[in-house]
Amino acid sequence: MAPSSAPPPIFDPEPLLPAALSLGGHPLDLPHVDRPLLDLLMLLEGSMRLMSVAELCAKYGYRSTRSYYEKRRLFERQGVAGLLPQPRGPKRPSRRTPSVEQRVVAARVRDPDLAAAQIAERLRAAGVRLSARSVERILSDYGLTRGP
Repeated sequence: MAPSSAPPPIFDPEPLLPAALSLGGHPLDLPHVDRPLLDLLMLLEGSMRLMSVAELCAKYGYRSTRSYYEKRRLFERQGVAGLLPQPRGPKRPSRRTPSVEQRVVAARVRDPDLAAAQIAERLRAAGVRLSARSVERILSDYGLTRGP
């Protein structure tokens, strides 16, 4: 049985860059190639208009021109920092804390006829910002939805 080899990478950036770039006549060695650098090179090459945006995206491993325009917009607004990877996920803590869930469940148990919007309104009056849809999700998660 032949040893299994790793599948080839979907996008290989090495052919895009020479082993060393020149900066002011001095060689600039690149220890590794990273995505922000490639994005910057793509934008620089795009500004020269030597090929279509679609061809440019294909060359740099993107499947649609939307990627190019999004990178360009980020670069115009934030500079090179806009090309750096951003953390994924929520940008702020969830409003659906255990104590909020407890208050929603307690409101439903106290008054089973209250609609989710009414519970949300009562929570809002008490200083808790939570949408009616979030209240519906909580009630559903706890099996406390009302029948039709």
